[in-house]
Amino acid sequence: MNTNDRFNSIKIRLEKAKEEKNRAEIALENLEKQREDILAQLKELNIEPENLDGEINRLKDEIESDLKRAEDLLNYENK
Repeated sequence: MNTNDRFNSIKIRLEKAKEEKNRAEIALENLEKQREDILAQLKELNIEPENLDGEINRLKDEIESDLKRAEDLLNYENK
């Protein structure tokens, strides 16, 4: 490979790296926007981000309890 070929190869790889960097920056901006949107939604629901796991578990328990109650009511009515 002569000097021009090597130079052109480096130039092409540099352009590809710049394009990849631009794509990564755009992806990062999108993720940051999504994060802000999620945090805003949590704030509207009065849920602190650090309490999210606890809130999810509370809701799962509530759903399980409501399903059990509905099943019990259906079983009672079918007797």
